[in-house]
Amino acid sequence: MRETRDAAWDALQARWDELASALPLRSAEQLPRVAEGFCTRGRASAARRFFGPRVAAAAGAQRWAEETIERIERCVALREAQGASAASFFSLR
Repeated sequence: MRETRDAAWDALQARWDELASALPLRSAEQLPRVAEGFCTRGRASAARRFFGPRVAAAAGAQRWAEETIERIERCVALREAQGASAASFFSLR
């Protein structure tokens, strides 16, 4: 949810080790998905820096981190390619 996205990201960064070790493996490996909703180059870079050294410890987490970062980058690309036309379309309504 947009309203809690930043708080969830902050909490994940602050408590990664605790969460990754306390959760069942299938849940721990999906922790990178917390960043899925972001859509800026800065957030993609921050996710890459944060997850890089951490995901190796949880089997499967590296794949989720890569997919999450790719989703963020695709969102940025779509916003850059179509953002102006979408804003124009919706401002006419």
